[in-house]
Amino acid sequence: MKERKVRNRVRNKAKSKKGITLIALIITVVIMLILAGVAISAVVSGDGLFDRTRYAAELQNFTQMQEAIQLYYYTVTDGTLPVSTNVSVEELESNQNLKNEIGYYRVFLQTGERPILPQDFSGDFMETPSGIADLYYLDNEKLNANTNKQYIYDTVTGEIYLIEGVKVKGETAYSESGMREIMNENYVPDYIENVTMPPSPEPGTGAGYDYRLADLVNTSSNLYKIYNNGDVYAIGAKGFGLNTPKEEMEELRTDKWTSIDFNNIVNGFSKVFVGSQTYRYSQAFLTNSGDVYVSGQNGHIINNKFGLTNEVLARYNENGLNKLEFPYGKVKKMFIGDNTTFIITEDNKLYACGLNINGQLGIGNYENTTTYQEVKGIIDVEAIEYIHTYNTNYTIIEKSDNTFYFSGINEANAIGDGRSNKYQTNTFEPIWNQGEFDIDQDIEKIISNGSADGITVLKKDGTILIANSLNTVMQLTDFIGTDKTKFRKLKDEVGSNITDIKSFYNRGLIIEQTVNGIQKYYGYSNERSECLGIGKKDYTVDERKLYEIILPEELISEGVKAFNSVYGRCGVIFISNAGNVYYCGEASYSGIDGKTGIIEKVTKLPISNIEGFYETQIDYGLSYPYLQGNDGKVYTIGKPINLLNAGSSSYTFKKILSNIKDVAIASDKIAYISEDNNLYVAGYNKKELGLSTSDTCQQYQCVKIENPNIVGNVEKVFLNVEVWVLTKDRKIYTVKDGEYIQFLSDIEGMYYVRGTHIAYNQNKVWVWQEGQDITEIDLSAISPELVNNVYDVKVSEKGYYILTKDGQVWSKGSGDRSGTGKTHSNFTQIPQSSFDNKKIVKVVTLGEAIPVVIALTEDGKLYGWGQDKSLLGFGETTSEVQATPILLPIDNVKDIIAMQKGFIAIKENGEVWATGNNASGIFGRWISSDARYAETINQTAYEWVRCPALEK
Repeated sequence: MKERKVRNRVRNKAKSKKGITLIALIITVVIMLILAGVAISAVVSGDGLFDRTRYAAELQNFTQMQEAIQLYYYTVTDGTLPVSTNVSVEELESNQNLKNEIGYYRVFLQTGERPILPQDFSGDFMETPSGIADLYYLDNEKLNANTNKQYIYDTVTGEIYLIEGVKVKGETAYSESGMREIMNENYVPDYIENVTMPPSPEPGTGAGYDYRLADLVNTSSNLYKIYNNGDVYAIGAKGFGLNTPKEEMEELRTDKWTSIDFNNIVNGFSKVFVGSQTYRYSQAFLTNSGDVYVSGQNGHIINNKFGLTNEVLARYNENGLNKLEFPYGKVKKMFIGDNTTFIITEDNKLYACGLNINGQLGIGNYENTTTYQEVKGIIDVEAIEYIHTYNTNYTIIEKSDNTFYFSGINEANAIGDGRSNKYQTNTFEPIWNQGEFDIDQDIEKIISNGSADGITVLKKDGTILIANSLNTVMQLTDFIGTDKTKFRKLKDEVGSNITDIKSFYNRGLIIEQTVNGIQKYYGYSNERSECLGIGKKDYTVDERKLYEIILPEELISEGVKAFNSVYGRCGVIFISNAGNVYYCGEASYSGIDGKTGIIEKVTKLPISNIEGFYETQIDYGLSYPYLQGNDGKVYTIGKPINLLNAGSSSYTFKKILSNIKDVAIASDKIAYISEDNNLYVAGYNKKELGLSTSDTCQQYQCVKIENPNIVGNVEKVFLNVEVWVLTKDRKIYTVKDGEYIQFLSDIEGMYYVRGTHIAYNQNKVWVWQEGQDITEIDLSAISPELVNNVYDVKVSEKGYYILTKDGQVWSKGSGDRSGTGKTHSNFTQIPQSSFDNKKIVKVVTLGEAIPVVIALTEDGKLYGWGQDKSLLGFGETTSEVQATPILLPIDNVKDIIAMQKGFIAIKENGEVWATGNNASGIFGRWISSDARYAETINQTAYEWVRCPALEK
């Protein structure tokens, strides 16, 4: 015992000497720095040299732990985690700050087995139920980590947390990202100092806290907090909307050709089926064993075209892989439409689910279904080569023996055999196999004329037949024949020797004509002829016919190997036999640096060594161009089909602006109003922003609008495709040909969503649709109660709403959006009894095409109605109309805003709750009473869920 005491004294003495030496060293360094002219505050202040050195050391500790984990995975082959055990509930409960930084608290669900992760695990997927089981103590001994500190590992995000934390600028951080957030020069603590609270906040205004959420009336998925001191914090997709620095935006540009790492995306999958979407991307990944994973938008009109189970649907992630629990065997093939999915099984049975209002699924009824139903009556299912899905109207099955089957309604006389456009069937019937148009064995190819507007057939003899009866569709004048219920041919000049056909945007067509081995190309479009390489056509002067697309000599010399249209993106791509790529159309899809506007002549692009087009199964033009390179890679420009790029979004609120009164945001532009009532804008197109009459280049950073009618005079700004400005002198200005022009005067307020507009004063309301005449409505002619009683106005797509000062809601529009269940051609009051006789203080409408409305009452209740009940937060995943106001399952609401595809509510106690589509991840992680929700960052919520990440 005595001997042990002696050793301890020796050890303590050594420690003491070591400490004295270190102190002396520190004093020496400080003196030397001061003698060198360095201010002492720069050395020893809270953010001085010593602290920065300490921060760097702590950051290095996190990095070393991450490296140790990676090394463990590379050297250990049994797939186990380098952990000791689950983090205890008590540990987290005793450390509120750590719990907050983790950002979500999935505690009290400890069912399910510990997740066994593959060696290449990199985070953000979860096989077991969400909960505390996602958090583990790292085993330092297993990792050979030379530290006695205790770290937590989050298997969902891959983040590492230090239980004891690190002091940074007087605050405690627990992770590398937490440290970097506080170290950022724009960081502001959870509390905001020197905030002037507004007096007597009005209910529903969002005042009473130190911030309000910006009103989002557009298609952006970003979220903005506007603090009462004028600071703006944002979360969401990086770009103009987050005031992202120019150098970082260069890495995010979508106007450059980039390769998709399909080896990584499709690893373990035998086939990728890309949905036949014009704008609404989706895809299915088929494994070698016949299982299916899906991603992308799960229906445009219906909410579950993939037929997912409720458990999977509840945690559906547009940007991830979602398992399709298909109950009828292994899958061999899939055909994905905007609102429908067809599956062929390995035992050669055909199943369908999705939208079926016109019988287009062929299952014997006209009822939508989100469970798979067998399609009967098709013999030799294994011979099905393609299933053409045309929006909401009909489906055509094409078999390898050149037989065709139709189900749905004969919209635009698409069958083309003389049947009425009222012909309808809910089972698949053979077509083109009898009578005058017994042509099935003569058909080489069929394509849609655009959406559901008829069919174009290429025959094996090199002629084409076009079927459509609508006056707005394919208004060609060089037809042979006048009977619009039947197929019509083109005149001889371009009506023969046709070897391929493609659809083009907006009821257009491209044909390839080959004579003596020489290929020529002709095109037509109702509206976008300038994108076709045929020049801008004025059809009041020019004949409505197919004009030749002039190819450059180099392309003619190389020869065309393949061509396709970029449908909805307005362009045509040619691939030459030499592997070069040529293009005409919207310049943003060319990859030519600095090129803007429209490329009207076929031009060589800065990409080569291309083999052909990647097969996407889209038969009416590519949503985005996918090119198969000779190096095995797939190249694209715009929005690729790969999974979410985490680097393209910011999931932590960052300060982006100061001294601001209001913010407006669209997908391609941002605008804000400064405290001195000036307007600042940035975006992809200077002309659209009103900064130039000719320059269509990008404006990276916000600049002031110098128009004399705008300077110092801005009250409100609205963005979508257009810019609308309400000035303090009660006038509305919009941008036309690059300049701000006056549109209306004597206006108190306005609102604008997706081409639907409304403006008001106390005597009149003005409503108009984009491209249509404005309608002026005298309020006194509707009801004396409305005169001098207008508090606010809102619109959804083709629906209009007036909120009165005394809390009434009046609406105009169709029955599924009017709030009364009836269609009103003029404003009609929604009965107060529909809101249980409560006063309404705010009305919000979605920025998406689907009209859904929520009204906030004076006592903090919410009522909702519209086309899609699933967005109202009842936990229902199927879409159905809620025609009249219904009380929503959330209360004590202080404020409510609408997002692109969802709603966010602030409660009286400061909690933030949300419901709706969260594909962009801006809701952050949430707390839900429902354990089915996997807590990854971009899951969709069909119920109201608390979002702690939005409360910071």
